[in-house]
Amino acid sequence: GQLPELFFQRLIEEYPSAIEILIALKEVQPVSLENLNSKLNLRDIRWLNRQLDKFIKKDLLVRDKASEQYSLTGKGLGIIPSIPNYSNSDIKRALSLGYRKW
Repeated sequence: GQLPELFFQRLIEEYPSAIEILIALKEVQPVSLENLNSKLNLRDIRWLNRQLDKFIKKDLLVRDKASEQYSLTGKGLGIIPSIPNYSNSDIKRALSLGYRKW
């Protein structure tokens, strides 16, 4: 009945979306798997590792073998600006200009 369904929903909610992972990566890149995992507050580092492998296959990020750090590619960076982000510097600037007029 109800309990397994609620438990399953809870499991799904704990994982960030692909876009959330890319945005977090952009903020702290270059970054190791461990540090990105900490930033996202994930318990399952293997899950994140699989997501990053998928992004590499899609040419959204690269992994430097020597330092084991991940960075976004131009393609990966190109996806992020089209996502509304309220901490965006342009939005902050527009808001501060608006406040000054008041």
